[in-house]
Amino acid sequence: MVVTLSLYEALHQLRNDTPARLQPIWIDAVCIDQRNPQGNVERSKQVVIMDRIYASAEKVLVWLGPASPKASDIAIDALRNLARINVNALGLALMNGVIDISDPDTYTTLGISSISRKTWKDIRDFYERAWFQRTWVTQEAALAQSISFHFGPYSLSWKELDDASHNIFRLGLPFASSTAFLVGVIQSLVEPDEDLQITEATSLAFSSINTIRSVRLQHERGGYGTKRRPLPRAEISYNSSITATKEYGGDPESWKDFWKLILHKTRQNQASDPRDKIYGFLGLLRGVTDKSGREIIIPSYEADNTVQKLYTEVTRKLTVDQPEAAYTPQTNSTTRVPPIEDRSVRIQRDLPSWVPDYSAPQRPRPLISSSVTCFHYRASLHMTGGFFETGNVRWYGIRGMLVSEVAAIGESYDELKETCSVRRCLQMLTSLPNDNDRAETLARTLIANHSLGFEVQLDEVAAIFRSYMTLLKTTEIHREKRGKLKNEDDNTLLSDIERSCEELNILGERWRPHISDVFDSLTALRNKSSIRARTGLDKALIDLASRYESALDLLFDCRRFFLTIDARVGIGPRSTSPGDEVWLLPPERNFHILRRQSKGRHELLGDAYVHDIMFGEFTKFKWEEDLVDVCLV
Repeated sequence: MVVTLSLYEALHQLRNDTPARLQPIWIDAVCIDQRNPQGNVERSKQVVIMDRIYASAEKVLVWLGPASPKASDIAIDALRNLARINVNALGLALMNGVIDISDPDTYTTLGISSISRKTWKDIRDFYERAWFQRTWVTQEAALAQSISFHFGPYSLSWKELDDASHNIFRLGLPFASSTAFLVGVIQSLVEPDEDLQITEATSLAFSSINTIRSVRLQHERGGYGTKRRPLPRAEISYNSSITATKEYGGDPESWKDFWKLILHKTRQNQASDPRDKIYGFLGLLRGVTDKSGREIIIPSYEADNTVQKLYTEVTRKLTVDQPEAAYTPQTNSTTRVPPIEDRSVRIQRDLPSWVPDYSAPQRPRPLISSSVTCFHYRASLHMTGGFFETGNVRWYGIRGMLVSEVAAIGESYDELKETCSVRRCLQMLTSLPNDNDRAETLARTLIANHSLGFEVQLDEVAAIFRSYMTLLKTTEIHREKRGKLKNEDDNTLLSDIERSCEELNILGERWRPHISDVFDSLTALRNKSSIRARTGLDKALIDLASRYESALDLLFDCRRFFLTIDARVGIGPRSTSPGDEVWLLPPERNFHILRRQSKGRHELLGDAYVHDIMFGEFTKFKWEEDLVDVCLV
C-alpha cells in the first residue's frame, strides 16, 4: 500500500517508541478514500461519523513531523517548564509591569529554569508546524478523551501543550497572538527581535489551540450542542448517512454555536477542500439540527455540490430559514446581515455578495463582535426591519433605508502603514463644519470610537492620538531620509520637520504632534545602530502610541476612511469607493456599505461606522413605513 511520507515517518517512529504495546490504529488518511472521485459517497458517509471515531478512541496520537534542530529536547523541556508556571506567580509578575524574557530574574520570579533567546526561537518554530493550521485538527483534538502530540522521539500531552500555550500568551510574546499577524508602524519602529515576531503560521497555531481549549471546556460543561436527544424509531431512516450512524438528534440550539465557529473562530484554518470549512466542524456539535430534529447540514462531496452552492445554502439556512435568524451568538443581539469579509480578501469569486467566504480570513473584523466589543452601538434604535422573498436562492431580500452616499475616500490602514500618512483624511476634515471638533472626530472615527481605556478623559485621548501621530510622522521622515539622517545637522533636520508637520496644523495644538517630540524621536533613531533599538525612544511616548495602534489593528484593519455627500465621516470596508451608498438595515446596530447594481439591487460590501449617528440619531424620527425593499445580490 502506498502512503504519504509523513504517515510513513509517523508509523516508523511510533513502532520504535512502543514496539511491544502498539495497538490497532485508525488512520484517516488510510481509512477514508479522499483522492478517488468515485469515493465521494463513501467520504460523505465517513465524515459524519468522524466525531464518534475520535470521541470513542482510547487515545488520539497527533504526528507533528520528524524531529529537527528546531525541535530540540531543550525546547521541549522549556515547554514543559512553561506549562508548570504557577498561575498566581505569573499573575503577580504581570501586575508588577511588563515581563522581560531576556532578564534571568523573570524566570526566578516565575519559578522555572531560564529560557535562552535561541530556545524561544525554537519554541516559535514548534508552533509553525503544519498540523496546527489544518481545519480538521479542531475536531480531532477537541473530542479526544486522551490526546498526545508526537514529533520525532518527543511527545507532549494536551494539558502540557495547552498550559504552555496559555502561559506564553499571557507572557505577551509577540508570536503568541491568536488574533492577527499584522505589523503596525510602531511595532516595526521599535521591534526588539525579528525571530520572535508573529507570523501567519503562529497566529493560526494559537487560534487553533484557543478554539480547541474552548470546545473541550464546553464539552466538559455539557455545552456546545452536546445534549443528545434520542430519536423515536420512526424518525430513523437508514437511507440517511447521518441517522444511520447516529441514533440521536443534535441539540436544536447547536446551530448558534456552529454559526459562531464557522464565522469567527476557524476562518484562517487551512483545508484542501473548501467544503471542509463547513463539514470539519459539524461533529463538534453532535449534529446541527432544527427544532424538529432534522439535520440542517448533511455533508456531500458530490461534484454538483459546489463550494459556492454549499456556502450559499449554509448561510441562508442559518439566517433567513431559521426561526431565530436574527440572533447573533457572539453578542446575544439581533442581526440580519451576515458579517462578510472585504471583497479583496475573498478566495471564492462566484459567491453572492452577502455570503461569507468561509475559506477566507475574516478581515475586517465585524464591528459588532466579541473581539471588538463594540456592543453599545444602537444605529437602528426602535426599528426592526424584516425579510422579503426574492424567488432566487442567490438573492437576499431585506428592508432598509438609504442614509447617504460616499463622496470621497481617504487612506486604508494598509496605505497608512505604507506611507505613514493620513494626508487624504486630513484634507477631508476641511469639509466638516466645526473646526474645534475635527481632530477628535478623526481620532475617534479611525478606531470606530473604540474605548482606549477605562474612564479615559478627552485630554488623555488627545495625548494618546498625539503620541501615535508623533511616531507616524517620525517614521515617515525617517523613511524619506533613509541613510541621510546620520549626516544631517540639527538645524536642517528641525527645518524639515517643521515643513513636514505643516499639514497637521488642522488638528490643532492639543491633537497634533509637537515638533520637539518628533525631533527627539528622530534624534534617538539617528544615534542608534538599528531602527529597532527600543531604548532609544521615549517609553511613555511608545506606550501611549501603542494603545492607539492596537485599536487601529483591531478596527481599522482592512477598512478605509470615507466622507459622505452630507459631510459625515466614517470607516468602511477597504473596497469602498466614491458613489457607494451607506444604508441602515434594521435591526443592525451599525450601518452597511452597499454598491448599487440596478434599481432595487445592490452588492453588499460590509459594515460601517459613521461618526455621530451610531446611537440612533439618524433613526430617531424614522418609522418602519420609511423602509424600502433592498435585494442583495
